[in-house]
Amino acid sequence: MSPVGHYLSTVHNEEELVLTVADAMKCHNTILTKCRLLHRDISVNNILVVREFEGRSVRRPVKGLLIDYDHAISIDKEFSGCATRSGTLPFMSIHNLMGHDSKRTALDDWESLLYLICWQATFGINNADRKNVKADKVVAEVLKWRDGDMVDIANEKRKQMHSLDTFKSTILAGFQDQYVLLKMVAVALYEALFQHKGCEGALLQLPQLLQLKRAVMSQGFRKHLDAIKQPSIRNDQSMPNSPAKSKGDQASSKQPDSDPLVNRKLWENAIIDELLKIIKDASVLAEEFLGDTTAKQRIVETFVQ
Repeated sequence: MSPVGHYLSTVHNEEELVLTVADAMKCHNTILTKCRLLHRDISVNNILVVREFEGRSVRRPVKGLLIDYDHAISIDKEFSGCATRSGTLPFMSIHNLMGHDSKRTALDDWESLLYLICWQATFGINNADRKNVKADKVVAEVLKWRDGDMVDIANEKRKQMHSLDTFKSTILAGFQDQYVLLKMVAVALYEALFQHKGCEGALLQLPQLLQLKRAVMSQGFRKHLDAIKQPSIRNDQSMPNSPAKSKGDQASSKQPDSDPLVNRKLWENAIIDELLKIIKDASVLAEEFLGDTTAKQRIVETFVQ
């Protein structure tokens, strides 16, 4: 009997990676809404690449499958007030790593998806691309997610996600140059998760990925690249550094109410809706790139100018 799917590292290109993880997160949302289960371990080992065959030919596009529900919990279960850490270290959310005494939500899993994409885009999505890893300090920033104390890793991520400028200089700069689509998706996911206007209950306007192809040679396209290529004009209040602990509270990991990782839960449904739109648009764009390589080449040429 042939396996249901294969490791994530068997994708042939970034388009297949986007299609695979998008399917996995659609599955995540269905399990969450229909079965009331939160997965809690979005990682490279828990997403499979599924290829369907017609005779001896492989049907495109590829599909993705989310597996391993060992850490899954019912979202309807009464919260005991004592959160337990779960997941795979490099991909764990800041909230999860800190072990705070508030309930995990689907946003923690979506945050794990962002880290997964950043990890793969830095170290290579498959064996062929692993040789292209940039040997500089930017890669060292991502390696901080793998080693050390969980709270220390959380504080490193908190600093890296502090603003779009910081995200670009510490994480996005380490992406391999050929991963244009992954850069776009990573920025869109980052903005939805960390640049929302929590106190106003609204999200910042996010670039619609489908517009990139339609406006590839127009002035409108360049606006979508500004978030990646140009310094951010947003203020840096959306993702503050780790809150200082008061004297006598050095052992406490409780977050203050001002922490956006707590406050964003109030707008969880709106943020998830935006995240689902992002992966839907990214999937369509990936399929179009697979069927029309010249469209991607035009975007690459515009992007590097």
